[in-house]
Amino acid sequence: MSDKKTFEYDTLLAINVRWGTFIAVVFSLLFVLIYTWGGYPHIMVIVNGVSLVLNLLVMALAFRGCTHRFLAHVITFTVYNSMMGAAVFSGGIASSSIVWLLVVPLVATLITGRRGGILWGAISVLTGIFFYLWAPILDAVALIPATNLDRAVDLLAALLTVIVAVWISETIRYKVLSQLETARAQLQHLATIDPLTQVYNRRYFSERAARVLSVPQESALLTFDIDYFKTVNDRYGHDVGDQVLQILSRRVLHNLRDGDILARFGGEEFVILLPNTSADVAFQVAERLRRAIAHQPFMVDEAQLRVTISIGITSCAGVIQNPQALGRVLQEADRAMYRAKQKGRNRVEFFSQVDEPLV
Repeated sequence: MSDKKTFEYDTLLAINVRWGTFIAVVFSLLFVLIYTWGGYPHIMVIVNGVSLVLNLLVMALAFRGCTHRFLAHVITFTVYNSMMGAAVFSGGIASSSIVWLLVVPLVATLITGRRGGILWGAISVLTGIFFYLWAPILDAVALIPATNLDRAVDLLAALLTVIVAVWISETIRYKVLSQLETARAQLQHLATIDPLTQVYNRRYFSERAARVLSVPQESALLTFDIDYFKTVNDRYGHDVGDQVLQILSRRVLHNLRDGDILARFGGEEFVILLPNTSADVAFQVAERLRRAIAHQPFMVDEAQLRVTISIGITSCAGVIQNPQALGRVLQEADRAMYRAKQKGRNRVEFFSQVDEPLV
């Protein structure tokens, strides 16, 4: 478990234990007062007094920073002790307090976890069996009779506890699912987006382009990079170079259609897929991009930088059926881009079969 996960778990456990023991102290104290002032048998006051003392000790430890899971089990035990103690001295299986056996494993699951819930569920089942098998003996030691009012109060209180516990459980589940969905979206973002420029990365572009080009259509592929970008990094530093890449990406995206796909292939090199685009329209798009970059200076740290790009274009008709074919199309666009650089940069060139043969 990572340090972050450990910290989050310890923090959550500490909160659960603190709230759990605080609520347990309040109810234990309430039961002690009711049994004392109500004239109930002293043994019932003692049973709940034991639970109250244990809860006070746990609360003291919890608020001093102790977050051991054992404390959560102690809290569950105090609930079990108070309710089952009342059940024993009010008729065992015939008493009203036994209905709280339904609540104990649910509460245990919330504050001790899945294994704790199973453990206390087993204890509750065995307790119910014990009460049934030893009913005559428990009837003999019963100190107070269970009335209809007692049964109604215990049933309603147990139902209220179950409702609250289920609400808490569903709230936690919803929160966890929301966090998982957020984490999934973040992972998806990291897997598809270049972190610097916030455009698609190379891997995702290849996947997206393969899907688009698997449908028969006339499309165009543009490859471009920044002219003399190394000079920018050497003269102004890589921080300025990064800002230039970010401004460039935003400006290019502003001049593309929603269905066009822009990706950073690495360094200062970018690629654009223009679906359903003829060669003439692709050239117009490339010229628009070239002018948008060249005619407006880049404002970086109060400095005006003149930036230009060289663009290579290739057309692809029909269907691109495999990664090798897509790689060949990318190579064609690269050849055209390098020819644009050879002819003076800041220009657009089409791939031609008379270019240097591909290898």
